[in-house]
Amino acid sequence: WRWIQSIGYVTEKTPNGEPLRTIGTHTDITERKLAEKNLAEEKERLEVTLKSIGDGVIAVDTSGSVTLMNRAAEEMTGWNLPEALSENLSHVFVIKNEITGQPAENPVEKVMRTGAIQELENHTILISRSGNEKTIADSAAPIKSSDGTIIGVVLVFRDMTEKQKLLDANIKTQKLESLGILAGGIAHDFNNLLSGIYGYMDLAKRLSGDDKISSYLDK
Repeated sequence: WRWIQSIGYVTEKTPNGEPLRTIGTHTDITERKLAEKNLAEEKERLEVTLKSIGDGVIAVDTSGSVTLMNRAAEEMTGWNLPEALSENLSHVFVIKNEITGQPAENPVEKVMRTGAIQELENHTILISRSGNEKTIADSAAPIKSSDGTIIGVVLVFRDMTEKQKLLDANIKTQKLESLGILAGGIAHDFNNLLSGIYGYMDLAKRLSGDDKISSYLDK
């Protein structure tokens, strides 16, 4: 079987107006239909893959406008794909430095400027559309055409909030352990000093025959 597309029909008539024959032209569009079918299947596979990825994925064009977004990215940013399409990434992906509270540089701008993969700095906070804040880890990579021209950027990020809390708690525990060791060492050295003082006080009491001096030493 083949796919065909009708271009047009012309009906010839006899001198008295009766239909004589109809002439039509057709174009074989099988190759085009197969290409469209393959493209649709590839698009479906891409959508299924993106939905199954636990990390957030956002793709933008060279102007920074959102062209693609998966479900994880929707949940973390608070934007759904129809709303985010054609929006500038800076409106959808709002980030700041956790320590300074200042807006963080847009990773897409870094990629467009350098042409290389970029990672977000530590302590980056993503602010969702509703105002919720999450600690994230992120990387941005250029999307290149077959001739090497950058035609967009893909952003991949994950929620690190709980992991960061565990890391912070672990660091705090380690600091407390270090402080305990330091305090123990100081106490040990101080106790050594006191041992010498006690020894000399006891010796002074034994050698002194004055009760008043002995009472002072006892105190």
